[in-house]
Amino acid sequence: MRKFSYRVAVFTLSLSLLSVASFFSDAVAQQPALSLRQSIIIAVAHRPCDPVQVRRFALGKQPPEAVLAQIAVRNASDKPIKSLTVGWRVYAEVESRKAAFESCESELSARVLASGSTNVIPVTYLEPKASVTIAINPLPVVNGPEGRTSFIDRPLVTVDDLRPLIVDGKPVAPGKYGLVVFVSEVQYTDGTTWASPLR
Repeated sequence: MRKFSYRVAVFTLSLSLLSVASFFSDAVAQQPALSLRQSIIIAVAHRPCDPVQVRRFALGKQPPEAVLAQIAVRNASDKPIKSLTVGWRVYAEVESRKAAFESCESELSARVLASGSTNVIPVTYLEPKASVTIAINPLPVVNGPEGRTSFIDRPLVTVDDLRPLIVDGKPVAPGKYGLVVFVSEVQYTDGTTWASPLR
């Protein structure tokens, strides 16, 4: 009976040690990504030539895994929009400032460290010159919606999306990063489409 109890105790202790080891392993693995989140500076692409533009972003009360979860988009074109896709690029901080204000005629020369885009986001019927807020539910910033709101299932950019910026537990570039967000694709209600040169 004592031998049986001893084996049970050893087995239980082993499981406890494995759980603790797994917990600390996960915590260590998450640390670089979480600290990376704090190193991100967000900006919108200022491209007046684009027919649909991200006007601004809001942070507020975002979930821990979110880097960006709320933006306002304006339809600067003369046609109503059915759906759109939001894209993003990450640069070294200094390069991101140049990229955010890159003129429509110039060549995009800044080195892109990471990039991605959302799934297609329905905006139903976004009229010309109208704006829409795209965000998770609940809104990170309740007081700031612009126009009506289209809710999405996940943040626009998450910590996991930025994992390519960490190689072997170290950042791929020193210092802070700049994340530039823009509208990458648009589908109009008449069936025509538009795609950003940044995508």
